[in-house]
Amino acid sequence: MAQSDTIVLDETELKVIRDAVGVLVAKLLPKLKIRSVQDQKELPRMGDKSVSFAQKALEYGQLHPIR
Repeated sequence: MAQSDTIVLDETELKVIRDAVGVLVAKLLPKLKIRSVQDQKELPRMGDKSVSFAQKALEYGQLHPIR
């Protein structure tokens, strides 16, 4: 979409979207775990080589699915 393109939504469409987001929040929020700063620091990190490997593995998996 070009920068000059805009999306125009009327009030009815906005209400439907807001209601849908409300349903998602109501259903998902109770199931989400809030991680502390310490929890976040302890999570493993992926370096550039790991990210590259994971992306390549995903590509190969998509090209050659298990039947």
